[in-house]
Amino acid sequence: MIEQDILQVLDTSVSPKRKAHILGVAQTARQLAQRHGADPQKAYLAGLLHDLARGLDGEEALQQAHRYGIAVDAYTQAHPEILHGPIAAAWAHEKWGINDQSLLHAVCQHTLGGVPMDTLSRILYLSDAIEPNRDYPGVDALRALAQRDLHAALCASMEQSIAYLRDRRLPPHPTTLAALKALKNEEEFA
Repeated sequence: MIEQDILQVLDTSVSPKRKAHILGVAQTARQLAQRHGADPQKAYLAGLLHDLARGLDGEEALQQAHRYGIAVDAYTQAHPEILHGPIAAAWAHEKWGINDQSLLHAVCQHTLGGVPMDTLSRILYLSDAIEPNRDYPGVDALRALAQRDLHAALCASMEQSIAYLRDRRLPPHPTTLAALKALKNEEEFA
């Protein structure tokens, strides 16, 4: 029932391009969850929710963040579009009564990552990067790696995101840097 309601919201509240992306992420998340032992239905729902607030302009995002008590640091003040994950999670809780902390956490973390990241958070972050509508150098290799090794694909995706930002002389968010460091530390102790 919640999924049908969210799909109706997508039909009326997001652009066709954004809807295609959201559906691609949801389907990719479901497939990766099946592949890597997570709950496919929860992954699909997280995918449907992850970008519901992506269409907010900067001022609206900052207002929503204030409304829901979402922390705004200097980086997010300068780049308020990255608040869309936490805002979407707040909407999911408020509008649909979703209380599953793993699902809400995944929606919050899908843009920057975080410490810690559970399996669902890892799947959603990666699904956002590799869904079928994405087209950038290396995405096919990342898709193939995601089928074999979720952890390695997640690290590679974060490294690509950081490199992309640095190539454009933009600083990566400290949360993403901390998430990648934590993931690399997992490799050392595995």
